[in-house]
Amino acid sequence: MENYIRRLPEGMNTWVGESGLQVSGGEARRIALVRLYLKNALVLILDEPTEGLDSDTERDVFAALTDFAKDKTLIMVTHRESGLGLVDVVYGMERGVLKKR
Repeated sequence: MENYIRRLPEGMNTWVGESGLQVSGGEARRIALVRLYLKNALVLILDEPTEGLDSDTERDVFAALTDFAKDKTLIMVTHRESGLGLVDVVYGMERGVLKKR
């Protein structure tokens, strides 16, 4: 992410448009994750946190989240199995019913 920020005309102060319209989906996801780190909230709610990222970047994101989310409450909504090792309890939706897995 640091390399991406360095390439921006005004670094971290570069305006990327409302809702990140001037960046790709993967870049918008990375920006959202950086904002998560900067906020440093005690409760993290992640909706498809690695959607649009390649597998190497996804692995890096989850590795960083492992340490970052250590003493936090993490709620993650995802269709993907990767990253579920970060949570203590996994629920799945089956035919409209939420079930503990």
